[in-house]
Amino acid sequence: LKVQVQDAGGNLVTTATDGISLVINNNPGGGTLSGTLVVSAVSGEAIFNDISIDKIGSGYTLDATASGLSTATSASFDIILGSATQLAFSVEPSDTLSSSTIVPAIKVQVQDAGGNLIVAATDSITLAINNNPASGILSGTLTVSAISGEATFNDISIDKIGSGYTVDAIASGLTTGTSASFDITAGAATQLVFSVEPTNTTAATTLSPALRVQVQDAGGNLVSAATDSITLAIN
Repeated sequence: LKVQVQDAGGNLVTTATDGISLVINNNPGGGTLSGTLVVSAVSGEAIFNDISIDKIGSGYTLDATASGLSTATSASFDIILGSATQLAFSVEPSDTLSSSTIVPAIKVQVQDAGGNLIVAATDSITLAINNNPASGILSGTLTVSAISGEATFNDISIDKIGSGYTVDAIASGLTTGTSASFDITAGAATQLVFSVEPTNTTAATTLSPALRVQVQDAGGNLVSAATDSITLAIN
């Protein structure tokens, strides 16, 4: 883009060295203007050679402003969709109970470099644990093909409680997307498990070490609030 400093008759003022700024005027896509947005005129003309806008839209216009000069508004132009470059979570994983389905369903989009949805994309997208604070196992349908550029994972769960899990979305040829962090907390009590098993012992002698039985949720996590009365019997 080039912007001139002119006199009232539209003639280039070759001695002008004003600092000229570009800003978005009409912004149909909610885009962000990037690049070197303030340039000093040389021989009356400022050249902006690294300007871009990230969001697609029709009818963008720009303003060129400088102190003491009338603002110039550009002709309208369009920003169109780029090629697919990356994956991004459009619905992030949320805090969830152990072994319970994460709700709402996780969604991942195929996007261009500006973060615009590639509606024609049908890429096969796979979820995998990135940060794994408790050695949890990710379960459910872990590979889903995008429909209209978005893959929906509606049966995902993790078994082990922990804080700060993250998951990656992976597809061939695209930059991996990493989710925001989320927590897995203990679910409802469902089972009893021996945490210290009986050992071989002499007849009529107390078993040692002492037997221990935990109240656990479906993912094998200790339900620390449990106060159930537990009875032993020979099997």
